[in-house]
Amino acid sequence: MKKPIPAHKKPFLLNLARLFETFTVENKDLYYHELFMILHEFVKFSNASLLYFNPDQNKLEHIYSYGETVELIKAVEFEFGKGLSAWLAKEQKYILLNNLGKNDLLKNTKSFLSVPLILENNLYGMINFGSKKENAFSKKSLHYLHVTAPFIAAMLSQNKHIERLQAKNEEIAAINKTLNKTQNQLLELQKKETLSATVCSLNHEINNPLMIISGNIQLLLSSDLDENTKAKLNSIEQQVERISDIVAQLRELDSPQFEKYIKDSSYDKILKLKSKPIKNKEN
Repeated sequence: MKKPIPAHKKPFLLNLARLFETFTVENKDLYYHELFMILHEFVKFSNASLLYFNPDQNKLEHIYSYGETVELIKAVEFEFGKGLSAWLAKEQKYILLNNLGKNDLLKNTKSFLSVPLILENNLYGMINFGSKKENAFSKKSLHYLHVTAPFIAAMLSQNKHIERLQAKNEEIAAINKTLNKTQNQLLELQKKETLSATVCSLNHEINNPLMIISGNIQLLLSSDLDENTKAKLNSIEQQVERISDIVAQLRELDSPQFEKYIKDSSYDKILKLKSKPIKNKEN
């Protein structure tokens, strides 16, 4: 039977409980740094690493390292990934190695401790500790980690859930942005199609009568009329040309621009068209 944690050591559990509710995707590095600072109270490590077990890929994923990444047998591939922790995760076992001796491959690690993060018989990850000193980790440290591991497992589960939710929300936001952009493009296209149909109607309904009016004016001007009547007919013909020019501008309109019809009004707007100066015709 495991010994209970002494009362004077229980504050670290309160610190973990306070940390639990502060996770955000933006501050996750600071969050995990704070986690290791709390754990350092009873595990005197030089470096540490936290790994998450991804059930979809059946692999361990590196989450955060305090200092250098802590791992042994890095080159060996196991079912859950590379390194000793992958094998320990599969077996759901811990390991404590306090005297790794002199080894060029492990020159910065003299003591190694790895503990699976298990909650309700489900594996959520591994936590590794390394020390440059020999005999750095005690059974007492291991006892504290056994008590803390389910809590850290719950943290990992919650934090990954938050990350997935945020990623999903960002994905939905991106889709909505694309949909809004597409909708706006469709509305613009619809406006252009409406304008094009209107212009075609105007072209047919206005230009045909204008041709008749203009033709009759030319016939009248060729007859024997007084100068006053001719001047009035020339004025009418100029207005006919102006109407024809406006219809031509509408036909070539691609991106309509608007301007105020009444200066101080916010509502009355008209299409902005270029007015050509009227030339006086000589008789």
